Amino acid sequence: MNELLDRLNEDFRNEEARYAYAESVANAYISEQIKRLREDRGLSQEELAALIGTKQSGISRLQSRDYSAWKVETLRKLAKAFGVRLRISFEEFGTITDDIASFSQGNLVPRKFSEDPTFHPPAKESNSLAAVTP
Repeated sequence: MNELLDRLNEDFRNEEARYAYAESVANAYISEQIKRLREDRGLSQEELAALIGTKQSGISRLQSRDYSAWKVETLRKLAKAFGVRLRISFEEFGTITDDIASFSQGNLVPRKFSEDPTFHPPAKESNSLAAVTP
């Protein structure tokens, strides 16, 4: 990670390079997350397209790492279709290394609301003998 940080420190001295890199990381992260969430939810591109009111070719385009014309409304529809929340934030450039490090299945595929342990904790096992009658 130090090697990456050293390279970014050098590259980020150029403002255009800094913003281009940040945009490419964001585009790659979003497109990969859409693909992984779609697959995790067992949806074909056609099925996801129907859920958000677009065509299969639109989903294919959204899953492309080169896509950069994100619309917040489309992202909101995708979040609803996947059962997750959408989060958009402004951040300092130093968080790019965190984004790169967290580019993994666990971070790309959040649980659906119905599986979120904060709102749906696992049932506790009942160890009561009172319910058992001879």
